Amino acid sequence: MRVLFLHPETESLGVEYLTAALRQAGHTVSLIIDPVLFDGTMSRYKYSSDLAKLYSQRESILEQIDERAPDLIAFSVLTNFYQWAKTWAADIKKRKPDVPIIFGGIHPTSVPEVVLRDLNVNYVCVGEGEAAIVDLANMLERKEGVVPIPNIWYRDPDGGLVRSEVRKLEADLDKLPFPDKDLFYEYFRGYIGYSLMTGRGCLFRCSFCSHSIFAKLYEGKGRLLRRRSVENVMAELRLAESRYNKPFYIFDDDIFTYDIAWLESFSKQYAAEINKPTFVWVEPSTLTPAIVDVLVRMRCFAVEMGVQNINEEYRKRVMHRNNTNQQIKNAINWLRKSGIEVIVDNMVGCPGETVDDIKQLIEFYNENRPSRFFVFFLRYFPRVDIIQHAGLSQQQIDLFEDGKSIKPFLLPADEGNSGEKMQLLNLLLYVQLLPRWLVSYMLKEKIYRFLPARSIMQFELFFFGIFSVRQILKGRNPLWYMRPATTLRASSVARKAARKKPVPVKPLI
Repeated sequence: MRVLFLHPETESLGVEYLTAALRQAGHTVSLIIDPVLFDGTMSRYKYSSDLAKLYSQRESILEQIDERAPDLIAFSVLTNFYQWAKTWAADIKKRKPDVPIIFGGIHPTSVPEVVLRDLNVNYVCVGEGEAAIVDLANMLERKEGVVPIPNIWYRDPDGGLVRSEVRKLEADLDKLPFPDKDLFYEYFRGYIGYSLMTGRGCLFRCSFCSHSIFAKLYEGKGRLLRRRSVENVMAELRLAESRYNKPFYIFDDDIFTYDIAWLESFSKQYAAEINKPTFVWVEPSTLTPAIVDVLVRMRCFAVEMGVQNINEEYRKRVMHRNNTNQQIKNAINWLRKSGIEVIVDNMVGCPGETVDDIKQLIEFYNENRPSRFFVFFLRYFPRVDIIQHAGLSQQQIDLFEDGKSIKPFLLPADEGNSGEKMQLLNLLLYVQLLPRWLVSYMLKEKIYRFLPARSIMQFELFFFGIFSVRQILKGRNPLWYMRPATTLRASSVARKAARKKPVPVKPLI
């Protein structure tokens, strides 16, 4: 069975696990990447649609699909790429009406009945998909007719929905094959870091996050938060060292730092055998001086930490996050004192947000300075809990569920954000560059009003698109530069860290 994955923009660990499971079951897999130039997830511009059409790779990709003659075409679909996936499914069906198409990922998991209204989509995978897509591929290969498969929804001959229940969660993640990196590395030769996950699930159920969807979906079906054994993770790292020899490792767990016992055991083996710089994702309430010491032992050069909002009461009531500002302050200070760069994620444009909320954010970070800020605008995804606080009409909710009205993360001021808010957010991006007294003075005297009323981060991302166009004009792969934003930020730091010798771990207090 030949299974083809069509994917946008960048590497996906989820797809890598699916292709690995299919290979293990004896199926042939391939991958095509659509670079979606000037129309990606982060930002769009006044002339984005025109530029996207001009540098579209659509005809070339359709020809590649014809050449590979797949028996099944698969999409892993985020909400912001649902309309993209629908358009591709329609174009493919015009040329290959008999080839089945399956959509999986968080958007189909959230609204499978909405996705199956599109007659170009034959199947939807709900929830974790390794076993489900193998069962589907086996069934299609046998050509014995369609039978219900756990996690797979589809239409019956009369047009009704067959709603399969999800299977129990795989408790032993060591049973899964290692992610199939080779397919993506054919495109992303510019990657300098190796991404992996040591587990699945999250400690928290933030109201804006997909984990709140999975918690409801898998109620009574097993424990969502699971972790691979230390030896299993080390085995993947040894394989990565021998095959790819990347200069650093990115641990893409939603929260890497929640289990001190596992971390202690893992960090000792990692330091003894791999001993390369690392990047991890953390949550402030999970950090202690002892855990920071573990990160130092792992040669962690940077972490990314979700803060989102600096109003404790709002975080708890609306975002379902129970951490405190003191925990955030401690986390920033402990990490920076240990020589680890701290990248903080912040969310603006939330229900009920005011200009004063942005000012409090600036005041907090002016006092407790991380190394780098990311500021994202809230986007409402289907059926997440924060929608209850948003006062949206049913028509607006329907648009979100159909993947429409999904804004990019970085918005210009004329898309629902006041000019003053954007000016304050641009001041926030400058906080780590300016002296504290100057930031305070600019706030007090409202000098920030002289800053642009448009997101500065958009220009950074626009130039990434320009670089890719240069590659197309030279006849090269336009995806050479596409790495996760975190990797782009961390690459130079990682190279420096790789040249440094490890230092003995010192207690913080």
